[in-house]
Amino acid sequence: MQKPEIELLSILSKMIYEYEETNGPLYYYIKKINGIFLFVYVNQNLLEGLGLPKSFIGMDIYNPIFSKQFSDRVYTIFEEAWGGNTVFYYAMLPTNPDVFFVCMLKPIKKEGIVVEAKGHCVLFNKTDFEQFTGVVTSMGVCEICEKLGGGRNLQ
Repeated sequence: MQKPEIELLSILSKMIYEYEETNGPLYYYIKKINGIFLFVYVNQNLLEGLGLPKSFIGMDIYNPIFSKQFSDRVYTIFEEAWGGNTVFYYAMLPTNPDVFFVCMLKPIKKEGIVVEAKGHCVLFNKTDFEQFTGVVTSMGVCEICEKLGGGRNLQ
């Protein structure tokens, strides 16, 4: 079973990097300070695509934009990345309900310790996302994603 997981990770990573080459990068950085995850940087394209205000930069995951339930799920995913794992997830934010995003969150280590994580994202409109999830489901990828620690819907 190891081989399909590696291939899936590679395929999703490649999809995100190809998207970035064609459409420009969509990314954010998080840090964990005193046990709290903060969005320390979100590039302008991602802010605009998700309908987030510039003031979102510097907010923690428990903020006025996200529901507590959504923030709890984000916390779980960020905690997994902080543990040194690359995590894939997808979500729809209340700030732009017509857009779904798929994200690969990768830990950045310094001397073997995670110091921040970078999220690389792809935006889909509803139709594109439904097609994407249809392909993922038909391939049985959701089960594999869960084993990779990603592919989770935050809704």
